[in-house]
Amino acid sequence: MFIPIVFISILMRLAKIAVVCGVGLFLNASSRSELGRPLHDRVSHLDVTRAMDCIFRKSGPISLEQEYYGDKNFRFRYQVGPVVSWDRKNELHLILYEVDIKKADLYEFVLEGSEKQRTVAAFNFGSVAKRGTRWVVTEAPGGEASRRRDQQVVDALSRAPMHTIAKDELKPTTAKCEIRY
Repeated sequence: MFIPIVFISILMRLAKIAVVCGVGLFLNASSRSELGRPLHDRVSHLDVTRAMDCIFRKSGPISLEQEYYGDKNFRFRYQVGPVVSWDRKNELHLILYEVDIKKADLYEFVLEGSEKQRTVAAFNFGSVAKRGTRWVVTEAPGGEASRRRDQQVVDALSRAPMHTIAKDELKPTTAKCEIRY
């Protein structure tokens, strides 16, 4: 009697896992823009576009050229919330890949304010490169302790799904962009 109950319990768990995986695959199915989907329960899809707008905004504090990251599309991975124990819940960690996808840049933002009056404050930057099968931090301001922490963030982001957005879908936002050190 005990063995069939354990067997049924295991089958029920496997069925739940299959359903969760199936739903996850369905939700992550590719489309022209993955940013139109709900990304996380603590961040709207606009927050990722706001952060990217802050990176490329000509009058913004970062003001990078879009061509550096590709001709038609941006490829990126992100995570919202804590990656290491001292991170805050309102942090957005983003890796934006260069054209060849052998190098990338790490950006970290704090999201503050309401949805209508969002402030996107960049507080950390770094460079990463593909070394074998692992993404490795190659440049991080702040010394060895910062580099080790950034490597933990990069390792976590490397397990996140890759997202793509067409450059023509990235529109200017009303977010206030800041850099904080």
